[in-house]
Amino acid sequence: MRMWDKKGFTLIELMVVIIIIAVLAAIAIPLYTSYTKHAKAGEASNLLGSCVTAAQVYYQRWGQYPNSTGTIWDPSSQSGDQNLLPGVDLRAAKYFKYVISAVDNSSDPKTITLRATGVASPFTGANEWLEVVVKSYGRPVWTSGNPSDIPTPE
Repeated sequence: MRMWDKKGFTLIELMVVIIIIAVLAAIAIPLYTSYTKHAKAGEASNLLGSCVTAAQVYYQRWGQYPNSTGTIWDPSSQSGDQNLLPGVDLRAAKYFKYVISAVDNSSDPKTITLRATGVASPFTGANEWLEVVVKSYGRPVWTSGNPSDIPTPE
């Protein structure tokens, strides 16, 4: 048997394949992380939209917003007061803590603030938040703590 008849891959060929796989992984993993983070941030946008609708229905029915302040739902402790904003069930929320702040004074009448703050996890940081200010007049005003990751509805 001659030395050139051996079949298989050389060490160089194997190293080239490993390097190609490593480069592709270095590109794909950050993109995947960004996509999953953005998708999880969509939870805040969708559920706060439901909270805005519930608050507006409450205002239409009773002539005022719920006069309460507190945590509606905190997924990290699996607790919250669902009665703070009647008509909204946030128990399915996983990535954000939802807080309602009721403000009713003469300089800015009939206003509430709803805020979703990220629960610390690998894909949703605690410094990320989405907030909406709802007034009895005009459109809700949306603001975000990380505009590139959290979509704000128009």
